Amino acid sequence: MILFDIAFAGSARSAGPTPKFNVGCFDYSTTGVDSGGRYIEYQPTVTANFYGKKATIKTYINEVLANTLRISRNSSKYSRVERFDLQARFYQDQVYLGKNEFKFVFRDSQNRGSTWICETNLYETSFGGGLSGGGFGIGKSSCSYNGIKLYGRVQIVDYFPDLKVQVVNYFPDLNVQRTDFFPTSCGKWQFVDYFPDFTVQFVNYFPDLKIRFVDYFPGIP
Repeated sequence: MILFDIAFAGSARSAGPTPKFNVGCFDYSTTGVDSGGRYIEYQPTVTANFYGKKATIKTYINEVLANTLRISRNSSKYSRVERFDLQARFYQDQVYLGKNEFKFVFRDSQNRGSTWICETNLYETSFGGGLSGGGFGIGKSSCSYNGIKLYGRVQIVDYFPDLKVQVVNYFPDLNVQRTDFFPTSCGKWQFVDYFPDFTVQFVNYFPDLKIRFVDYFPGIP
């Protein structure tokens, strides 16, 4: 589960038109494991309107520089809104379990710019819980886990499940609402004995997914 609280601050350090800069904070994120350990990779939507051929976007986490994106374009005579690809990967040992500050600093070639600050609360499950190497964890926009849709017809099994799940009362990865009909939206599960969309095994340790049963508002918190 990943919770976000977003704040904004803007600044200009020299005379002239101040670039307009916008970060969609954490529009999209994935989790996984590589040689550096368990990580979250944020892919925020970044747009800017500025003069000049060059600019930079620096990403800081808790005031430590983590990523620099250098922007180059052909013309310096126009200012228009452009969208840039920014990926920022942070490992579990780089962040706190709790509140963290992610700061995105935009500067053009004349050192004019703006700053966006995103404050986040991270928990152990933010890093994908029981991920194995190469996994991609929970996809919030697609309501999926490693490609498995987290809604539909679900069968409980004792062996070889598609997902191992643990029922919790706090900090779930997914709020699950039992339903007898139309399990077609995120977090709605219809338990069946035959022809499931996916299978689950309930465990007490090392789950792929932590779930909480709810009567209302199912889905990824």
